[in-house]
Amino acid sequence: MKGFTFLGDPPQMESDSVIEMSGEVTRYDMVTFERVGPRKIILRVVKPKEYVGFAETLYQIDQGEEEGTFQLRQVRMHFWPW
Repeated sequence: MKGFTFLGDPPQMESDSVIEMSGEVTRYDMVTFERVGPRKIILRVVKPKEYVGFAETLYQIDQGEEEGTFQLRQVRMHFWPW
């Protein structure tokens, strides 16, 4: 994996942070980053049943322009009535 491109606000990370994927992540999944240690961050899929009331930053994952890269679009969901 070469890297991430963020369209929106990137998560708080240090230059020496280690990012691991939790489970299988596919194109267009909604994902979030969770800090599980001082330098360890987990990228996990957010299931549709979690959308309502989800308070963390949510991204939709896609392929980046270069092979092996990912593009993450920040997403905000609103449910009617708002």
